[in-house]
Amino acid sequence: MKRFFFIVILFSAFSLLMAGCLPLATVPVSSSTSAPVEPTVEVLPVEPDGGPGNTPATGQPGDPTQPLTESIVAFVGQDGNIALLNVASGQKTPVTSDAATYGPDNSTPVVIYQNPKWSSDGRYLAFERQVGTPSKEGFDFAYALLVYDFESGETRVAQDGLQTAGFAWKPGTHLLAFGLAVQPGYFVTRGGVDSSLATGISAVDVDTLSGSRLVAPENGFALVNPNWSPDGRILSFEEVNYMEGRGNFAFYDFTAGAFTHWDKAIGSVSWAPDGSKLLHDNLNYAPSFSERIFEINRDGSNERQLTPDAENAYAYNPLYSPDGSQIAYIAARGQDTDTTAALMVMPASGGEARELASQAQIYTLAWTPDGQNLLASTGNYPDLKVTLIALADGSQTALADGWQAVMRP
Repeated sequence: MKRFFFIVILFSAFSLLMAGCLPLATVPVSSSTSAPVEPTVEVLPVEPDGGPGNTPATGQPGDPTQPLTESIVAFVGQDGNIALLNVASGQKTPVTSDAATYGPDNSTPVVIYQNPKWSSDGRYLAFERQVGTPSKEGFDFAYALLVYDFESGETRVAQDGLQTAGFAWKPGTHLLAFGLAVQPGYFVTRGGVDSSLATGISAVDVDTLSGSRLVAPENGFALVNPNWSPDGRILSFEEVNYMEGRGNFAFYDFTAGAFTHWDKAIGSVSWAPDGSKLLHDNLNYAPSFSERIFEINRDGSNERQLTPDAENAYAYNPLYSPDGSQIAYIAARGQDTDTTAALMVMPASGGEARELASQAQIYTLAWTPDGQNLLASTGNYPDLKVTLIALADGSQTALADGWQAVMRP
């Protein structure tokens, strides 16, 4: 049972699979029966240099070395609401207050908030909302991508009415890139799709609420789970070719104006600061215990395995530190009820990995902006805690009950 909950929470951390609170490893499908549509915002032409949002955002990026006494953490609490935590004072500020879980007979509405993400300057916090209304078939869901303004305390709707399948802020801007849930009828057969129903990666500029399609589905597959390189030049995503698991890795280079597809799934991805290489884990579905951490050049050359082979163990969720000098990942050991999860770090230049922390389970993971700590969700589901773990010595500080924590830049 413990391993079952681990797998459920692990895969709910994948934004594609979280998009609709659907069964494990199922690609979200829009509830609409109409033809595929793009976001209901003004559509602007795709531009080779990156298009809308390529200009600097209002304000300057936050100081990456700010002390923790000035740090704010956004997270999803155990009540399902998103809140902000002042690390120094412990003061909590609610961002949402109307989250509602499933009732015993599924007769009451549900409200789900998830995936909080800060813009690179800390001005905005984006997150997803799902509102489910009971129906004869179960629930009818309405979807929205919301943005909280840290300066004004107001929340606005960035995208409404369409189910997103992953979203990401373009660094240095207030541009939100997002994928859409695949359309009904997209899957013709297992491994076969109707390319006419494929949707690309769209975007909305939060300052103006103007929209664009950033990347067209050039290879005939729907594009989901956008992920920017830290320099904002490269946008990677997944091409949806199966109903379950991760899609094939692909990316668009806005400087070169080139779409590149690898025709294989490589698991979760973390870009090096300059976008020249990336980390991946090959965790594409439920763990097979063969998953390891790899580093590979953007052109697909010089792949090297960073973590050792081990029996009854696998490694996943690799993350470069903000300056690219360190690599963090989670090492899972054991099976069934006898499992542990270790937070590991290693120099990006090479060398031995060291264990920072060991927990019954470690779920969502993120670096703090200064690269001196990591935020993790630890414990056994549903009793999860947001934990701050120091890079220097592995010391741990429990911050709040909840998960999906991200620190404001």
